[in-house]
Amino acid sequence: MQASKNCIKFTRIRSNAFQLRRNFHKEAASRYNEEDLLLKLHNIPGNSNDDTYTLGLTQIISKNIVEKDAPVVLMLHGAISNSSTFFSPKAKGLGPFLASKGCNVFIADNRGRGFSKPSLKEEVKTKPIQHGQFETIRYDIPTISTAVKKISGQTKQHWIAHSWGGILMSSTMAYKGEKFTSHILSMICLGMCYHVVICYMCAAFCFTSFCSSYLILTSHTHSLTLTYTFRN
Repeated sequence: MQASKNCIKFTRIRSNAFQLRRNFHKEAASRYNEEDLLLKLHNIPGNSNDDTYTLGLTQIISKNIVEKDAPVVLMLHGAISNSSTFFSPKAKGLGPFLASKGCNVFIADNRGRGFSKPSLKEEVKTKPIQHGQFETIRYDIPTISTAVKKISGQTKQHWIAHSWGGILMSSTMAYKGEKFTSHILSMICLGMCYHVVICYMCAAFCFTSFCSSYLILTSHTHSLTLTYTFRN
């Protein structure tokens, strides 16, 4: 099934879309500035028994909006990827797209991934890696969500996850309970896909006959409907 003509192709979601570099944000800042977008990196201190790490949190927001009034979106990558799933050095991807439409976008890196420090490669040189999904669910995602509240000045958030990131976010919601999840207005989980399109005020979800992906969309507040096309 082909996407309708009024749909806008905005990104290809894939693991490790580009090699993240420590000085990436400084190098890419001028390109984002051309698109009237601000690109910031926040290093969030860890919150577990091991407090020697920081979690990378990339923020993308339009220069033309008031930050405290913009809808907040928190995004999380899949198991063997990093935050580059959602944005590129050329200001392409789902993150910059949503920012250009007025959202305050935050893209997280799991512990040891992307802009988080130390990297898994660096950590394994000094000690055995003793953290995994349990620490991500119990400590890291709640810590990131709390940091987003402080930075944005807003309590309400929309969550978007790719691949295994959806399992981790959903598990965090189940573990923390209703008191924690009451600030999450909506959640979108994207499976492994090769082609994604979006259009406004569409009523249907379009899938090809060879679709091997999944989509979970839960929204209680937004009138914007997303239309995705998945294609092998």
